[in-house]
Amino acid sequence: MAVYFFFCVVFIACVVMSLCLNFLWLYPDVYATLVRHNARKQMGDFSSGDAFKDAVLGATVAALSKGYSLGGNIEPVTIWNLKKTIISMFLRKKNHLLYSWPQAFLSKGLMKYHATFADEKSFIVLREYGDMFLAHYVVETRGVMNLKVLDQGMNGIVLLYLWEQTAEEKWLKGSDGIAQYLIARSEQEGGPLSYRVGMPGLHFVDALPMICPFLMRYGRLTSNHKAIDLAVRQLMEFIEQGTYAGNLPFHAYSSITKKPVGLLGWGRGTGFYACALVDCFHEACEMNHRVKNHLKKSIINLMSSVLEAQRNNGGWNTLLTYPDAPYDSSATVFLTYFLQRVVEFKLQPDSAGELQHAIDASLIQLCKLTRQNGWLDGAQLECRGLDYMSRQFSCAAYAQGMLLAVLSNQNEKQIVGMV
Repeated sequence: MAVYFFFCVVFIACVVMSLCLNFLWLYPDVYATLVRHNARKQMGDFSSGDAFKDAVLGATVAALSKGYSLGGNIEPVTIWNLKKTIISMFLRKKNHLLYSWPQAFLSKGLMKYHATFADEKSFIVLREYGDMFLAHYVVETRGVMNLKVLDQGMNGIVLLYLWEQTAEEKWLKGSDGIAQYLIARSEQEGGPLSYRVGMPGLHFVDALPMICPFLMRYGRLTSNHKAIDLAVRQLMEFIEQGTYAGNLPFHAYSSITKKPVGLLGWGRGTGFYACALVDCFHEACEMNHRVKNHLKKSIINLMSSVLEAQRNNGGWNTLLTYPDAPYDSSATVFLTYFLQRVVEFKLQPDSAGELQHAIDASLIQLCKLTRQNGWLDGAQLECRGLDYMSRQFSCAAYAQGMLLAVLSNQNEKQIVGMV
């Protein structure tokens, strides 16, 4: 009898413990879902255009100043989702800036905002981020950059900007180190850079905005022709081999098979490609480089497809070639930036009215999907590889940074008209 009673007690204790553990495991998810639902109740409900812009600025500044070093997907209101946070901390403890392109897009937004509005707080945060990046990557005993992956190179843009604003030598040295890493890798690989060292010959569209604008700007400011040539080759070979008839991009192309691979017209990938085209076109015009005519042609070709793929609500889908694909605010914000720069460069003066209408419609949609705390919602979260697209849509650092850049391109009257 005593043995039977003992086993009953043990069984009941195990059941209770199991229920408690399941509650502790599921509670963060339940809490996160409720908080996310509450945060989405009043999206886009801003009293004025200035209130909208200030909220986006505040969220971007907070994100970059805190580092958000656990990866590209940010869900700031679900910090109590403890198990994911703890797991991420262990996985990325030593390499918290390894894949730092999301933060680099945040810094891009702050740079654009500072350049437009001379906002001192933005510049302070940019300096802090630049110092953090150098502290993590500069090997002090040798004074060289200890870079591991290609997308770290995008941080060269913020270092160059800090050097232009302050003339402090450390920022130029950091830019030198990034450029040297990229050029050395290109010489080792014998051409354009593969996205990952472990995937030779595979060139992703993601790489284009991460390194090409930096290399062209760095090359122009320092008269480094190797940097310019690498950027031009990286971009032109993708146009030739990684696009459909020089128009919409595939996710990647193989320099081994000389064929494109992956999805055609992936929304954010098209945005990556579009941003690289217009930013590199700007640099090419600044130095009157021969590639500017090729880039202009590619921009005009892409513009037609982008306008055709815009949805009735003003945004773009996760897949531009499929009208019923889910909406994606990250694709929308990248492509809005692209259209803004097309208007800025006056590349299609006859279509200026149509372009501005498309931009206004997309800005209204982006405003509607911005939470009260300033975070843009509805962005497709980070992908895990070729054609491994996320099916989750929430807040993401790269979309947030580009939203601030887009708002910085608008004058006050246009911003007020969005709400």
